[in-house]
Amino acid sequence: MATSIEVEGADDAISRLNNLADSLTRQVASALQEAADIFIENAQTNAPVDTGFMRDNITVIDSSDTSITITSEAGYSGFVEYGTRKMDSQPFFEPAIDQSVPEIQQVIVDAISPDNI
Repeated sequence: MATSIEVEGADDAISRLNNLADSLTRQVASALQEAADIFIENAQTNAPVDTGFMRDNITVIDSSDTSITITSEAGYSGFVEYGTRKMDSQPFFEPAIDQSVPEIQQVIVDAISPDNI
């Protein structure tokens, strides 16, 4: 004996949930870009400058709706950040993380608040 249940309004509810998911994805993607901008500004401010090449090449190299990858494209950035046996470290990337976290957290909280979705 087969039993069937019909739920009125299910299609509308599913449509609303899909719209909510799409809106949330757009908000998070926008917040991630804003977070990247915050981090890049802090990293560039912290970067030691000789020619400015390293500072000017801190950039987003990959992004999606859920992640962003930022790097310094100067090949010697790691040596500057962590030092060598002949050169003291001059950290600029890791301090930028510490500086950026509180502001980035707020950007993300604001992005996913019910008022913005």
